[in-house]
Amino acid sequence: MLSKPAPLQLNNYLPRTIPTITTTTPPPSSPKYFSTFANITEKKNNMRKAKMLRHRETDQKEGH
Repeated sequence: MLSKPAPLQLNNYLPRTIPTITTTTPPPSSPKYFSTFANITEKKNNMRKAKMLRHRETDQKEGH
């Protein structure tokens, strides 16, 4: 009875993206894994930059 909740608690502390990456991509030793991981992080960074630029534009339009 006590052993069942343990994995669920572990999953709560892990980022949600890790399970999908590990299941869909080859092991970390292969270069393909690193390239896909780099692409994911790059996309995230680009999204963040785009968001910041968008916020800046709206702030300028509103005269802040």
